[in-house]
Amino acid sequence: MNFDRNKPWTEEVERNLAKQLSGFAVRQIFQEGVQLFQTGYVQDGEWDNGITYSARLPQGTSNYKVSIHFGFLPFSRCSCGIKGSCAHMIAVVCDALFSCDVPVFVFIRKHGLASVEGTPPSTSVQQQLAATIEVSQKIDMPIKPANPTLAEPQAAPVESDLPTTWDGYRKWHRQFEKNMPSYSQPIAQFIKWVDHNLLRTSLNWADEERKLLFSAHVWLYAFKLADRSFNHQRYAFDSIGTNLQTLLQEFNKTLIKLSSLTRDSGRLAQDLEGLCAIVGEYGFDYSRSYVDWMDIYRGLWSRLPAEPHAIIREKARLLEMIDSQVDSIRRVKALLGMTHMIQLEKGPEAATAYVEEYWHSGPSPFYGYLIAYSRSENWRYLSIWLNCLSQLVSKYGHEGDVYDLLSFWEPMAEATLSSDKFIEHLEMFMENLLPAGFQPYADVLLKRGDFKRWVDLHLAYDKLPDESDGYALVERKAPELLLPVYHRYAAEWIETRKRDGYQYAIAHLKRLQKLYGKLKQQESWNAYMNKLLERYSRLKALQEEVRKGHLVPK
Repeated sequence: MNFDRNKPWTEEVERNLAKQLSGFAVRQIFQEGVQLFQTGYVQDGEWDNGITYSARLPQGTSNYKVSIHFGFLPFSRCSCGIKGSCAHMIAVVCDALFSCDVPVFVFIRKHGLASVEGTPPSTSVQQQLAATIEVSQKIDMPIKPANPTLAEPQAAPVESDLPTTWDGYRKWHRQFEKNMPSYSQPIAQFIKWVDHNLLRTSLNWADEERKLLFSAHVWLYAFKLADRSFNHQRYAFDSIGTNLQTLLQEFNKTLIKLSSLTRDSGRLAQDLEGLCAIVGEYGFDYSRSYVDWMDIYRGLWSRLPAEPHAIIREKARLLEMIDSQVDSIRRVKALLGMTHMIQLEKGPEAATAYVEEYWHSGPSPFYGYLIAYSRSENWRYLSIWLNCLSQLVSKYGHEGDVYDLLSFWEPMAEATLSSDKFIEHLEMFMENLLPAGFQPYADVLLKRGDFKRWVDLHLAYDKLPDESDGYALVERKAPELLLPVYHRYAAEWIETRKRDGYQYAIAHLKRLQKLYGKLKQQESWNAYMNKLLERYSRLKALQEEVRKGHLVPK
């Protein structure tokens, strides 16, 4: 009986498929195909009528399309052009079996289709692994090839061995490390590996809450694998952001189910506290991280039922980390964690009082609060954090930080302020962000057409208007407002009593000449220059520069 997805997997089907496969591909081809499958090259697998399985394998600039006909394997095809069977076909065979919950490696090992210890990979596979290892060595990070041999999996956790302490949760993760030590691309393949190697361990557990807790820890471990691998994966078929978003969705769905199912608040507190401890271990000591571990950490603690003792324990753990690390990313993240503990314990007003002390990399580590309170429309808490961060950005930040804060302030203001109050409060908010917010504030004034305030802002911070993007608009709409600016700068440079100062003054005088011309006030310009030349008649160098600049009134 041939293999058919819609029919039971029996011993007879297994024997017949193994016999067909042994004649379909030589051992070396089979080994290479298994390694392609293990490294996650097979994508977009799809069944047709239960006997035909199609998929693609993107490699470099090529995108091989494979169709496996389980009714009669010689009918199978691959677009790589190799006559007969190829490693791409074997990889797709493995993926097809995997999609049907067949224990692929047990099947391969049992029927001797590939070496238990693994034969040396083909040249192309060797090159791929070498390139990955080379990247990891450059950044001093060890990396393991994805499942390099077909070793037996380690013993899985059992339901009777449930954790009651933080170390019990760590035991789970040590077991995860043994059963699935590395990440593989693409994300769809990786999630199948997570399900096959880790999630199914708890499939037959009777306690649904324990199963969900176990799943949450599995997804945290998956985050760890993905995060570490992204730093030295040269061959990435999916974007990092998409991969992490997929994992985050799975993790959040599991948390929601766990929170809704657990009726014992003490038990839920213990479960979430254990997850928080693991997040602290995975995310607090790693600088090159694509995962926002602090966001996950804060999200978990926000779900935790009000439990003062849990906060006290976590603060003690964080203090130990802070005291033991003089200057490291681990210490910075522990300080950020402490900020959140203070917020949970005493509220945002108390937490923001410590932010300046923990200000190491700008406001971005605190954006999680702004995002969360914006989504929940908790305008009071959002306002507290915005006021705190705006004060620090004004002293230590840059324009990009100002635009970021403004993107959170505007929706809050639109929801809480009347239209006649919006502009007034916007100006107050922008003024609090000066001097870092100089250009964003100038942009706001231009949009409102408040050219006088725009000019005054430049004068207050000693900025030349003609060096700003909005100068042409102001010159066209309100040139008279610019006259005092260039009168001032011209006079200041003349008073330096140096030739290079006179040359700068001439540049400003030429700008004045143009502005008077726009205003059709030639007589005023002539009167101004005559008075200036009379006042500084003894400054011969200035008189020479005026003549060279063709600024003597006619």
